[in-house]
Amino acid sequence: MKKKLFVTMLLLAVIGIAFAAPIKIVTSPWPPYEFNDNGHLKGTDVDVIREAFSRMGIPVKIEMYPWARCLKMVQSGEAEGIFTLSKNPKREKFLIYPEEVINYSENVFFYNKKKPFKFDGTLESLKGRLIAVTQNYNYGKDFLESNLFRRDNASYDVFGIRKIANERDDLFICDKLVGISLAKKEGVLSKLSYIPKPLSIKKMFLAFRKDNPKSAQLIKDFDKAIKSMKKDGTYKKILDRYLK
Repeated sequence: MKKKLFVTMLLLAVIGIAFAAPIKIVTSPWPPYEFNDNGHLKGTDVDVIREAFSRMGIPVKIEMYPWARCLKMVQSGEAEGIFTLSKNPKREKFLIYPEEVINYSENVFFYNKKKPFKFDGTLESLKGRLIAVTQNYNYGKDFLESNLFRRDNASYDVFGIRKIANERDDLFICDKLVGISLAKKEGVLSKLSYIPKPLSIKKMFLAFRKDNPKSAQLIKDFDKAIKSMKKDGTYKKILDRYLK
């Protein structure tokens, strides 16, 4: 009897330790969705995810790195999840996604007002241009494989803003809110403009490691938490706090 009681208590202790260990999730600077404010991680998606995990009863640890490193960390098992990202076949080989979207991203072209530009919605209108892109971002297969223009990689979005502000590149493709936020912070918003017509509008997610047996339950619980946040108004309140 004592032995059975000991085993039961030991199992409960192990389960308690498992849930006490924070889930490690990685992201990259992408204001206003996620950014570092004097050592504190903030942003719409950061706050949404923290609130969701609070409702799930699971501690979460969010860390910030360059985007390429974030992807490598979930592939290697160094992190359990990653945000904010869209779906594509390459990522779905090692990631699984919840049903619930955490935001929608409009990819638009930013340019220096000294070098005005017109985009008619076709890749042909980009012919001959040098376009700054953020390394390992999902801009779509057609854009990434086109030979009509050249792509200039940047490890962070802010470097793309600097490239067009300094007239090094012709264009920078970026999420509209991210581009505006970064241009303001860099003090170059008055120098820049963007084409309102987006190249694409993508659903954006938090995704989890495909090879982690716990991911299926995490996704189920995360979807439930996000749905409840959208229903009771918490999700909208978080967005309004940053975007209004």
